[in-house]
Amino acid sequence: MKDITLVLQGRVGREQMELWKKNYKDWNVIVSTWEDVDFDFQNGVFSKWLPKKWKLIINKYPLVRFRPHANLDYQIITTYAGLSE
Repeated sequence: MKDITLVLQGRVGREQMELWKKNYKDWNVIVSTWEDVDFDFQNGVFSKWLPKKWKLIINKYPLVRFRPHANLDYQIITTYAGLSE
C-alpha cells in the first residue's frame, strides 16, 4: 500500500508487534510509543527486526496536566508524533 500509512500509538508489546509485523510488514507503518517500552524482541537488536517500511518514534513522558485526564494527554502526544511523520 503506497498511499496508506498506519500509525500505531501508545504502549506496545511483543505479541502486538509480532501480529502487526506478520500482517503489515510491507505497509508503511509508524510506531509512536514511549521511552520505557522494552523492544528487546530479537536478541536486543530491534532496529534489525523492524521491517524496512516501518519507522519507530520514541516519545518522552509529559508533565501531567490533569491527573484524571493523563491518559488523554498520552494519546494526544503519541498520535501527534506519529501523524507529524
